[in-house]
Amino acid sequence: MRNLLRTGAMRVVACLTAWCAPAMGQEVLWQTPIYAEVASALDFGGQVLSRSDDGRARLIVGAAWEGLLDGIEIRRARVIAYDAVNGMVLWQRDLVGDCADDWFDIAPRLATFANGDVVVAARKQFGAVRRAACYARLDARDGRILWSVIDRDPAGAEPTLTGAITVDASGDVLATGRRGDVARTIKLSGADGSLLWQNENARPDWLLYGRAVDAGSSDLVLVLTDAFNNGTESHVDAIDSATGALRWQSPLCGLPRAQPDGSVVFASACSRGKVTIGRLAGDGRVLWQREIEAAERYWEFDENGDVVLVGTMRVDGVAAEVARFSAADGRTLWATPGALGHLPSETGVRSVSLYPVMSDGRLVVWEMIGTSGQQKMETGRLSLYDTANGRLLRRKEFTAADRDRLYYYSLFLTSLPDGEVLLGGLNNYRQLWLGRIDDSLNVAWSVREPVASPQQIDFYSTGDSLSTWLLAVDGGAPGVIVGGRAITEYDSPYVSHGFPHLTKLTRDGSVLWHWQPKSLVERASPKLDGMAADASGALYAIGYAADAHFDASPFVARVDSEDGRSLWERFGDRLPADEDDERARSLALAGDGGVVVASTLAVRRYAAADGALLWTVPLSRTPGAESYADVRIAIDAVGDVVVTMSYGVSGLNGEEGVDFFKLRGVDGLSMWHRRVPVDDASYSDMRMALLPRGDVVVQAREELMRVSGTDGEIRWRRPGLSADNMLVDRDGGLLLLGVPAEDNRRHAIARVDASNGATLWSARMPVDDAHYDDGGRRDGAAAFDSDGGLLFAHRDGAGYVLAKLAVADGTVSWRETIAMDHPSPLAGLVRDRNGRLFMAVSTEVQYSSTATVLAITPPGGETPTLPAGLHSVRPLPPPRRNLPSSPEDRTLPP
Repeated sequence: MRNLLRTGAMRVVACLTAWCAPAMGQEVLWQTPIYAEVASALDFGGQVLSRSDDGRARLIVGAAWEGLLDGIEIRRARVIAYDAVNGMVLWQRDLVGDCADDWFDIAPRLATFANGDVVVAARKQFGAVRRAACYARLDARDGRILWSVIDRDPAGAEPTLTGAITVDASGDVLATGRRGDVARTIKLSGADGSLLWQNENARPDWLLYGRAVDAGSSDLVLVLTDAFNNGTESHVDAIDSATGALRWQSPLCGLPRAQPDGSVVFASACSRGKVTIGRLAGDGRVLWQREIEAAERYWEFDENGDVVLVGTMRVDGVAAEVARFSAADGRTLWATPGALGHLPSETGVRSVSLYPVMSDGRLVVWEMIGTSGQQKMETGRLSLYDTANGRLLRRKEFTAADRDRLYYYSLFLTSLPDGEVLLGGLNNYRQLWLGRIDDSLNVAWSVREPVASPQQIDFYSTGDSLSTWLLAVDGGAPGVIVGGRAITEYDSPYVSHGFPHLTKLTRDGSVLWHWQPKSLVERASPKLDGMAADASGALYAIGYAADAHFDASPFVARVDSEDGRSLWERFGDRLPADEDDERARSLALAGDGGVVVASTLAVRRYAAADGALLWTVPLSRTPGAESYADVRIAIDAVGDVVVTMSYGVSGLNGEEGVDFFKLRGVDGLSMWHRRVPVDDASYSDMRMALLPRGDVVVQAREELMRVSGTDGEIRWRRPGLSADNMLVDRDGGLLLLGVPAEDNRRHAIARVDASNGATLWSARMPVDDAHYDDGGRRDGAAAFDSDGGLLFAHRDGAGYVLAKLAVADGTVSWRETIAMDHPSPLAGLVRDRNGRLFMAVSTEVQYSSTATVLAITPPGGETPTLPAGLHSVRPLPPPRRNLPSSPEDRTLPP
């Protein structure tokens, strides 16, 4: 969607998508992230902790995501900023400007300036093999790109790749990588990105690559360079910070740390089972060095330049797990006895990974034991040491279930200014999670996957696993609720992993909270299939997921609309003897606080206060019948439940039709049952509307019928009439949207007399060229205005039409157009109590789709408050990834 145009008096005041650009004169009041997303495949380049001039600490992560856009495969570089205090996503930014491209072959690397701004290094691809390095500076407060530059071979012959990046004490940027076979280090002005100097290091017949860079002292830049030629060698280049000239080289296999006096302290592991530590003078001379016997070994430099080794080692003839060595002369300051990596492995094949980080004078070590070669953690342990004396302060162990099977290569630790630590990584489903760990090694907060960019929301779908968009106006605290299912990774063509979620936005577009059900976190193929919001501020969501036997089981939850907390959740209520899949299909709220959920096999009532199951009524089926194709329920004025189901029977002459039940709301006892044969009923989605006096009108296949709520008698039937949507107006009339018109295209709106089924009036939809996507999903949405008029939205050939129609005769009082280059299927339209409209649209291109939410002030401005009650619609389709966990989730994993 490239473009939005204002017509008449309507204002499009908000647009949540990567491709919405306001036209001249149009006022965009806000843009807001909604869903979690980092794409179908994910790669992390690095993370930094930034404290900006506003005093806010941010964890900033670099990621590369890939997917399809307009049918073209893309891979983009993205930067995501989290609030380090509470884990909320503050902003996201895809690289644009000079760095704009649809293909980055690695995730961005990051470094921070003194004021908290972030410099990003990404590798951009031109054509099939030619690559260039892209550098950009981002404002830490809002992610704005302050400058961006491209570094590439002027002749275009040799690829230029970036490896690492840092910022020196003067605020300039140092980056290393290679161009062709030559290691390349450059210095860029922090103010505008201009090139200050470059250093190229060549070696005949060898490919050199600058892998790491340290700003060093005031006059040295230290670069760890790898050389490849039927083997790998490493060395450190010391480069003059002012001129870029090479000062000296040393055969080290680890990036050293420069000291204030110009000397260099190093730890180097060029030989298996050994670590060499030492100190070099400013001219590269060895002042001292010492060899330590060590197996798994990692090191950190503390604030004094002392070397802290972590791993299984022998120090002065004694086994140790952590040791500290003086930067002055290499003597052992302390060594903690023991051995890391001693935890048992379930498979008997032990693979150990250690992740140390210095934090406020203390050392935090994350230790993982897993199956060698499979990158799967079985057990893990966090340890906290005092670096002054090596004393073990605390230790906490986790099981594989706790840790969610993290990949080794993806885990990272980042120290916070107050001494706490951020721990993060990718789990087995390639979902990012982050957690803040306090002094007691407890998780202060955690999130599962970042929230989408203020510019882009991307989703994933495949086959018949399409997700559902939900859009509703909150009846309690003002706001709009959006939700759906975030699909992650597919284990097979039949099993997917994803998480239903809801997000609440204020009227100005701010995100109040994100919610996802904890009871479905490890379930296969979960889906959110319905949502309702009542006047008290309570939200209810239904769906289903696979249980331990891979049979679909229903799910229902109540969510606090004020803060997004799960008040209760229920999963797995299913008929004990039935082996068929049971999917929740319909949700209705009773006036006395009950919650009624209809699945494909049963109807259940729950207590709204605590989710207690009050009764279950199985849905009887004719022998040989398949699961009910569609189920709809409604609750009448006295609290009784009307159930409508389409069914199909195999092997019995293809009998199909609709079943009607009425259940007593108090105890679920059957009051009556009616079966009506309808051809091909099991192959269509039904529509059902409850009339003011308790009767229901049902559309099944190409037939409309009214059924008595008292005894189930058919009051009238109207063959040959179908619609995409059906509403009951305030006078009890039926409004049908998407009725076939004279040319057999579904362009008509009709009002039907509910007493006899006669058409009162019909009119062509106020659109130029209505569209219907191949999946048959409805392409229009509607809501009622405060005066009872019909607010109607539909896609046409040039974008979207928004109109208001008089219910009495179908005349159009106003009609406005939102012009877009590639209009997408419409997902929903709701109106809040102050008259603002929220419209959601969604786009699918093969396995990728983009969603947009528009906040619109219609002609005439704000209008009176709607009556209190339920205002929700059930639109379509699908999001891809996961949202952060609910605010009360304080366990590991997130």
